Amino acid sequence: MKTKMKFFAVAIVALLFVSCNKENEIENPLDRPNQVRFSATVGNGVATPRVSGTDWTAGNAIGVFALNAGQSLTTAGIFDDASNIRFTTNGSGNFIVGNQSEAIIFPATGNLDFIAYYPFSPDVTEFTLPINVSDQSDQTKIDVLYSNNATGYNNANHNVQLQFARKMAQLVFNVANGDGVPSLAGLTVEIDGLATEGSMNLANGDITLSTTGNITVVPVIASDNLSAQAISIMLPTQNLSTATVRFTLNGQVFNWTPPAQIIASGMRYTYNFQLSTTGLEELNPTGSIIDDWQDGNDPNAGDNVLMPSQFTTDVSVVNLAFTDGATGEVVLTALGTQAWTAESNQPWLTISPESGDGGATIVFTAELNADYEREATVTIIPTAPTTEERIYITVIQAENSNEPVIIFNETFGTPSGTTSVATFTGWTTTGVDVGNVSFVGTGADIRITTPSISGVGPWYPGASGDGNVFFAAAGGTFWINDIGVCGTENLFLSFGTQATNAMLTVSYSIDGTNWIPIPFTKASTQWGLVDDLPITLPSGTDSISLRFVMTTSGSGARLDDVTIITYDATSGC
Repeated sequence: MKTKMKFFAVAIVALLFVSCNKENEIENPLDRPNQVRFSATVGNGVATPRVSGTDWTAGNAIGVFALNAGQSLTTAGIFDDASNIRFTTNGSGNFIVGNQSEAIIFPATGNLDFIAYYPFSPDVTEFTLPINVSDQSDQTKIDVLYSNNATGYNNANHNVQLQFARKMAQLVFNVANGDGVPSLAGLTVEIDGLATEGSMNLANGDITLSTTGNITVVPVIASDNLSAQAISIMLPTQNLSTATVRFTLNGQVFNWTPPAQIIASGMRYTYNFQLSTTGLEELNPTGSIIDDWQDGNDPNAGDNVLMPSQFTTDVSVVNLAFTDGATGEVVLTALGTQAWTAESNQPWLTISPESGDGGATIVFTAELNADYEREATVTIIPTAPTTEERIYITVIQAENSNEPVIIFNETFGTPSGTTSVATFTGWTTTGVDVGNVSFVGTGADIRITTPSISGVGPWYPGASGDGNVFFAAAGGTFWINDIGVCGTENLFLSFGTQATNAMLTVSYSIDGTNWIPIPFTKASTQWGLVDDLPITLPSGTDSISLRFVMTTSGSGARLDDVTIITYDATSGC
């Protein structure tokens, strides 16, 4: 008896010490006759079911706001700083304050209203509760409950009954094995396209959605491995038709796009599936029941028989020769109702067909590769429906194993000074058929100043230096006429220049009248090499002409080391 009395005395002293920290309280908290006490139910209030269909579990905590009667949930409406007070249950459904210094005491006169939510969070700001459902490992922590029923309580009735309503929605996936699927062991379930984050306005219980992402749901597999159930807690007010549900088993993917369905708070939506790899099978499942959830749809309205994803190709890498017109192909397997498009990320690779429905043989065609091995990516995109995964094909074109043949080369020699094109005699023209080549310049001459070599300024590998063509002003033009091409069809032009592509244009002609632009990119006004510009000629072409034109005024542009090569045979010369 003495031991018990001593303990009780110590407890009294400790509680009296705590009571000194709050003004206007009764000195002994154990004698507080007006302290608010809470009990709670979910839904219809018949029992105390929590989120999983069982009673409240010891340690479950709620957050409580006490309001002056008739006031809204604002800082001004809060009674005695009673904002987001943590109350915890021992499992009975009765809740006690976690910290006695935060106990809510009824005023001597007047009424109080109460708003509460579950689960308690210290992160409530501006009366908004953050919600994140991306982690479904413990659904009791994300199944949000809300109560605003308790109004008009006073010190004549200290026991406040909180009736909670469920604010989240529940998705239930019942899965059974079908033909070709002997076991569901190892099944995984993912949901894409639905909100993973949001918030609840504690003043009225309204839910707002924010971030969309991926949710992994861990299914419960039956002991015989022939059935499974995956349950997820989801934010309400969103349309299931935006989602893709992905079942993965033994490396096979079964995709499902839900029908249009706005999911609502407190509602459970049950869908039944059978995974099959070889055919269809009749299935008559029973829906799962979770206490206090209401069915948002008919769980036995119909079964979804899912086949593995049928949007695949026979290969993921295609190798092509370096030659012009080199082809390769992939075989696409897809359901006949599956629409798709195909895109190449490189201009030298074309695709045929570029779109279709169902399976197809897709052919890749490459232009001549004049240089080292190169790579392109072809993306095959499901367009209607869009539930399948995109397919990426790597296309590798081999490097050119032929030695290049120089069709034409001019380095502009070593002039003694500034010389007109018409009177210059120091041409250094070489190539396979250059006997008829001629040069014409208007507003352009040959100079030795600012050569394209080291020691003078920026240069490029292989720069010859010495003489170069100088364009004095906008409109300056330099022609190289009658370059023999020996019937070759695939040429590549290179030249050194100080100009940008905005200052200098280049084009070619096979008749001297019609000029075809040769686009290039160069941003710097320092010497640099523009190389491997393709020129594709009609069969039987004997010669071409080049035309360089300065298009803008300024300090002028310079041109050096004009070269044309081919990888084609030149037996026509």
